[in-house]
Amino acid sequence: MKKSLFILSVVLLICTGVVNAGTWQRESAGGFSEVYIYSPESVSPIGSGRSLLIALHGCAQTNEDMKGAIWEAASEAYGMVVALPEAMHKEGFGCWGYWSFPKNRNSKDYRNIRNLVDKLTSRPGLNIDKDQVYIAGLSSGGAFTMNVGCMMPDIFAGMGIDAGPSAGTDSSCAISRFCGSVNSTVRACQELAGSYRSFFDTQITSTAYGTSDSTVNQHYAPQNAGAMAKIYGAQEDGSVETIPEGTITTWSEDGSAAVSMVKLNNVGHAWPGGEGASGGYVDGSGFNYGTYLARFFMENNQRVNRNQAPDVRIISIRQNGSEIEVKGKATDPDPGDGISSLKIKFLDSCDKENVVIPEEDIVSSLNSDGSFSHNVAWPVNDRAYVAVIMATDLQTPPGSTTVESDPVSVGTPSAPLSIAILQQEAVVEDDCTGILLSGEAKQGAQPFEGVYVQVDSENFKRTNGTTSWQYKTCGLNYGKHTVIAKVIDDDGCIAYTEKVDINIPAPYQQKSGNTINFISHYAMYPNDNYPDAPSNSWGLCDKSYVELNSEYGVSEHFTIYGTEDGTVWCLNAGNIPTSQPETPADECEDWTSTNTTHENEGRAWSSWSFAFPFGFTYNYYAAGSNEPLGGGSDTTTLLQEKTGTGYYQRGKCPVTDN
Repeated sequence: MKKSLFILSVVLLICTGVVNAGTWQRESAGGFSEVYIYSPESVSPIGSGRSLLIALHGCAQTNEDMKGAIWEAASEAYGMVVALPEAMHKEGFGCWGYWSFPKNRNSKDYRNIRNLVDKLTSRPGLNIDKDQVYIAGLSSGGAFTMNVGCMMPDIFAGMGIDAGPSAGTDSSCAISRFCGSVNSTVRACQELAGSYRSFFDTQITSTAYGTSDSTVNQHYAPQNAGAMAKIYGAQEDGSVETIPEGTITTWSEDGSAAVSMVKLNNVGHAWPGGEGASGGYVDGSGFNYGTYLARFFMENNQRVNRNQAPDVRIISIRQNGSEIEVKGKATDPDPGDGISSLKIKFLDSCDKENVVIPEEDIVSSLNSDGSFSHNVAWPVNDRAYVAVIMATDLQTPPGSTTVESDPVSVGTPSAPLSIAILQQEAVVEDDCTGILLSGEAKQGAQPFEGVYVQVDSENFKRTNGTTSWQYKTCGLNYGKHTVIAKVIDDDGCIAYTEKVDINIPAPYQQKSGNTINFISHYAMYPNDNYPDAPSNSWGLCDKSYVELNSEYGVSEHFTIYGTEDGTVWCLNAGNIPTSQPETPADECEDWTSTNTTHENEGRAWSSWSFAFPFGFTYNYYAAGSNEPLGGGSDTTTLLQEKTGTGYYQRGKCPVTDN
């Protein structure tokens, strides 16, 4: 296919991997061309960060339909990121191909789901706890969920299977017909897991079905629940919880729910989306399975360390004659837990790498209410000390908390040092590519001379100045550099600044070639000059010049161009064209792909007819011209388009003279 140029004007958040909290975003990620993502303001009540639920649509349903379920309340209440991908490798009636081979972690949508998890968990802004990653789905999405959960139990701590056929069944068993058994489902699931079977020890599962479902046999839900309970070694509790919408049966292991089955009265073949939910195959009558799953996963997750660390407070620290006296309190919030050790050490407040009084365990000094008092002789006069106390509980693995006291002075120590960077900027001049820093350093209220600056991993270098200091260095490469400054007094006391990252932008260069699009916006992430930019990503930014200048060090506005392969380049203000370049009238592109790929990428559309069971016939047409393509989903066809018109026809582009 010929390469064409394009400008993307409305997907900055998509390209940069930024998802705004409390909103839905639509993007391509992990190999999926379309994923809806909702990121809450809150974090999970357990673990570290947010949880992640990937929810899969069913046959004859889209991720847009699934978005019509009420996800937002559960997401906010439980700190759960929700991701709704549209299947890429659809089969049958727009289904996830759970029956198709190969079934492994690197094939088709199995690979895409794994990549989607990697993509989302690697985004710092989402702050996803990898011990709280879950998957759920309806119908074929439910069956695919079971395959994924069985195949990747190391990645998914839990799964929710709604009206999904069992692992190991094929498409002939999808509609009404019931196939398999608990034992055959166990075998199929364990075979999918392979060498990852040990992770079943900490995985949990929920199944669900409606009593009015006449599409997928209702016996699959108890079969799936029974199979996963057998794999987990869980036992049915013997009691069934009655809820207004139906019942919930639970299988437990070591007192914790490992499997649940939700039976919903008068619900058909649909995802229970909560009262007011809408969308194809989404039930809006009341029960919200997404909310139930968020709570079930949060309450029963077996991978998150639920042990609460001890509470430690230093109430006072003071010089008491020839000793330093420390008083405090250490307790553990977990019922039945306690403090196994209470270790204390003293550091030189000037140089906290210097342990001046070695660590000792003073747990024997704890009173029944958790209070303690400890005295130790100070070794050197005219010094300031800090106490560091670490309390550890009785759990396995243990929880611990470390606190540090304020400095306590013994004798007459030197006044404390302080240092700050007040100004920082990149330098791009004819004879210098580097950075310029300035700031102030003090000892007590007095100016202090002798500031040292470190750039990246180089040695510290001394600066000039007393009341204020300044440092300039040249010969640096374009990109991000990390800077830190420090001062040292005669007693060896040290004070550091915070680390500061300074970006040196590369000169903007015009790329030769046929530029066929032009937009005069401010651009973000020019080329690879900003290391924080995601690889091969680019986008347009509608921020003001001032915002860009302060955030990204852009000294001039510029426009950005991109190509289909993600390559970018920029034009500075002096090179911006005065008018929009025109597309050559005879420029043409052509693609050779399957009909399904043409449709997924917007070059074709399809219509279908249905005959039981899974007797689907698809007819494919070129977008724009509506010319029939012939064949089926996997038939390879050649399409051409006059660049930028969106009008596709069969055949190869005509050869033109250059």
